[in-house]
Amino acid sequence: MFYCLRDVFEQQAELNTILSDVVTFIGCPRYCLNIFASPRGLIVGCIKIQEDGNWIDCENVGFGGKIISGDPFSITEFTSNARYIIVVEKEAIFWRLAQDELYKTIPSIIITAKGYPDLATRVLLHRLQNQLNIPCLGLFDWDPFGVSILLVYKLGSAQSDLAPIGNILLVIH
Repeated sequence: MFYCLRDVFEQQAELNTILSDVVTFIGCPRYCLNIFASPRGLIVGCIKIQEDGNWIDCENVGFGGKIISGDPFSITEFTSNARYIIVVEKEAIFWRLAQDELYKTIPSIIITAKGYPDLATRVLLHRLQNQLNIPCLGLFDWDPFGVSILLVYKLGSAQSDLAPIGNILLVIH
């Protein structure tokens, strides 16, 4: 959106502030206005998802994983025989676990947002936890940045404007 309105806004932060004010004022999340973030999250493992009417088997998407759409509700249905959800902070670790096919040794779903998670990734994790009722394990650096990223997964972000499913509290062990 910023790049389409470069003659109106000098910096991305200006647009973000105005969007935040607008969604707060009208009381609806950004997705209701058809404003979505660029996709960042990746998923691989023992799960089949239905997105835009097509079923995708995430065991067969390669070690790069399947991109989680920026639209939090594009995935309409999923089935899984996984015993765990593994949330990974770093994309390189995600690739390694996917390349080693850890999800076949330990039936699991592996997810990353490549650092701080976007809303769509957090919404999907919330849905997976609620519907599959399986433990969610986290693999994060034990430094201030890793702990901060873990807390955004668990509690949400101060910058999230009216999350579409309310409080996205994740239980990560």
